[in-house]
Amino acid sequence: ILKDTKMQDNKNDLETFIKLIINVSNDHHRSSNFFSKIEQILLHFKDQILNNYTNFEIFLLFQKNKRLLLFLLQEEMIFIDKQISNIMKGKDYKNMYYNRYFQPELKPFIKEDNDYNDEEEEEEEEENISNKELPDNFEEKRKIGENDSFICQLIRNDSIDEFISYVNQHSISVNSIVDNSIYETNYMLLSGESSLIEYSAFFGSTQIFKYLQLNGAEFYS
Repeated sequence: ILKDTKMQDNKNDLETFIKLIINVSNDHHRSSNFFSKIEQILLHFKDQILNNYTNFEIFLLFQKNKRLLLFLLQEEMIFIDKQISNIMKGKDYKNMYYNRYFQPELKPFIKEDNDYNDEEEEEEEEENISNKELPDNFEEKRKIGENDSFICQLIRNDSIDEFISYVNQHSISVNSIVDNSIYETNYMLLSGESSLIEYSAFFGSTQIFKYLQLNGAEFYS
C-alpha cells in the first residue's frame, strides 16, 4: 500500500505520514511487537527521511519519543551533536530523564560542556551521571521503554493475584504514586505523576483497576 501511494515522492505527504506514525507511537497501547512494526515502516522510508531532512529536523520531528529516537540513533538515521545534546540536557528534558536514558550517547559532550560551565552544582550532577556505571541490562530496559519497577510490570500484565499479594506484603497504599523511571518513554506518563489506578487505566488493566477502585483509590489528574 505504501509503495502504491508513492507518498515518498512528495515531501508534504511524507511528513504528514511520519507525524501520523509518531502520534500512533506516542499514544497507542503498546503490544509486545508494537515497536517492531513502527520500526519496519520507518526503515521503509529511511532513504527518503535522510534525503529530505537535516539531522536537527529529524530530531525535532521525533523529540517527544525517546524510544523512536533510540531506534533512529541505532540505525544511524540521526546522530547526537552539540546542539541536540544541549537540548537533551535542558531542564524540561532532564525532568523526563533524557540525560540518563541517552547517557552513552551524551557522555562525550558532558566533559566538553563542563570545561566552560560556571554552575558547579549542574557540573557535578552531570559528572556523576557520566561516571555512573550502567547496569548490565541497561540496553535491554531502554529498548523495552517501559517503567521497570516491579509493581508497574504487574499492572501492565494485569497480574491481579500477584499485585494484591505484593501491595499487601509491602503495605503499599492504593493511592500511591508510580515511581519515576529513566526507562519510561511514553511522553504522557513522563509529563506528570500517575497514581496506581491511573497507570492501570492507561494500560487497560481491568482486573487491577477494579480492585483499586473497590478499595478506594482516587484519580489525581
